[in-house]
Amino acid sequence: MHADNTPNGTAITIARVWALDISPNVGKSRLFNRLARKRISIVHDQPGITRDVISAEIEEGKYTLLDTGGLGYEGGALVFGAGLAVVVALYFWTNLSRVAIFWAAFILTRPLGATVGDFLDKPLADGGLALSRYAASAALAAVMVLLILALPQRAERQPA
Repeated sequence: MHADNTPNGTAITIARVWALDISPNVGKSRLFNRLARKRISIVHDQPGITRDVISAEIEEGKYTLLDTGGLGYEGGALVFGAGLAVVVALYFWTNLSRVAIFWAAFILTRPLGATVGDFLDKPLADGGLALSRYAASAALAAVMVLLILALPQRAERQPA
């Protein structure tokens, strides 16, 4: 098994099978068709068109390519949340540079926030909750206030 990072996700190679499991609506099906050298997967601007796994033999049967429906909003949030959990573990259980750990957390919070924001305000048909931007912002603000109250921070004591 081998994983190759791409700008929008990961292409996982298991033996001779490549699975394109990238964020929804970033051109995954178009890439799939291009690699397969024929139009197999449906290409459309509307999110969620490709839901089932579609396969094609490429390089004269040398490889099998799979087009997936992506992780969705919940799966994306879980991936970035798990990444943040790894960063927290690195903070508590390693001596890695605190600056590097800060930047890793900073970078991971951006796609996590975008994924959660999309989940809150995208239509129900696209897997979202269909909240207005104002309602989604209010819900996120309420969660932040509750977390600040529930998890108070204290200044670190410096040795004398």
